Amino acid sequence: MQPNNNQPHKIMNKTKKRPAQHHPPARSSTPAADAVSNQTPAETLVPTVSADTTTTAASAAPTPCANSKGNPNCIGVDIAKATFVADIPSLATRTFQNTLKGIELFIQECKKLAHAHVICEATGAYEGTLVAHLHAVRIPLGILAPARVRHFAKANALHAKTDPIDARLLSRIGRETPCEFHHPTPKHIAHLRDLTDLRRALIDRKNQLQGLLENAAPCSRRAFNKELRWQEKEIKKLEAQIAAHIAATPTLEADARQLQNIRGVGPITTQTLLAHVPEIHSISAKRLSCLVGLAPYPNDSGQRRPSAHIRAGRKPVRDVLLMSARSAIQHNPILKTFYEGLRARGKSYHVCLVAVMRKLLTLMHCVLCKPSFKLA
Repeated sequence: MQPNNNQPHKIMNKTKKRPAQHHPPARSSTPAADAVSNQTPAETLVPTVSADTTTTAASAAPTPCANSKGNPNCIGVDIAKATFVADIPSLATRTFQNTLKGIELFIQECKKLAHAHVICEATGAYEGTLVAHLHAVRIPLGILAPARVRHFAKANALHAKTDPIDARLLSRIGRETPCEFHHPTPKHIAHLRDLTDLRRALIDRKNQLQGLLENAAPCSRRAFNKELRWQEKEIKKLEAQIAAHIAATPTLEADARQLQNIRGVGPITTQTLLAHVPEIHSISAKRLSCLVGLAPYPNDSGQRRPSAHIRAGRKPVRDVLLMSARSAIQHNPILKTFYEGLRARGKSYHVCLVAVMRKLLTLMHCVLCKPSFKLA
């Protein structure tokens, strides 16, 4: 009987943060260069991908295997809550309302250009409506991480920052660097992600309430207990909804069944991976490690050879993989042997744990992508 590893916990940061070159540093920096595999860390650098994490191979791309580099009709779009500024080659910069009417006017201008390609930054939510409408009319779109845009600006000694300047900067990035097309997320994956994100938020709030209860005043304790009971009920409802959604989707149900055959991988890990890494079927194991944030990056200079560290990536997946790894080193014979071998060589606990996390992720990739692969 498999242990329950369904409570997501945060990975503890045991090393100093290091500035990232293309992404903001994650809190989980762990030296794992020589522990995760015999691959050269430099070979696992993240390729140029869009900042949004919803790329799938199954979705139809406007222009397969293409990017924006060299296209003179790149349109940079700087998006805010109420408006967005577009750098249109024929009109220079122009401000549109971030409403359905404003988006329609913008799309009309895009259609006047041959092979128009829109480049914008990931804002978290404000770009959602525009992105959906651009996908609907099949206008190619690239979404960049804000850190990548800032690094490009600093590399070119561009220190001023306004919405029109940012729009022109995005156009320039699209013309001078390869910005891959962003593809729409299938509805069943988007719905699963929404459910898992909501459950994660409720669990975080539940943990916060439990901490507040320890030193709460009598007048506050009653309110906290009431909210805590409500949180627990909602979490159970959500877990039932997630299970029902996966059971009703044949592709998700088949993948979930295969993943849970691995010792140490429970329902929460499976659901989080399927929701946040829909590209798993279409990318290599190395790129998957980079995408999740489990590939060690070197930071060498001259004679200085510090330990490589992991950074960036998709934190929700790393959090659940941490708990799966802790379960696997106790109950999965193969990963337990691997972990004990690293410890015998003098590796620290956290280095070994990250190594097991990556091995577990690679194993999950093999199970889903290689039909001939059989679990021991």
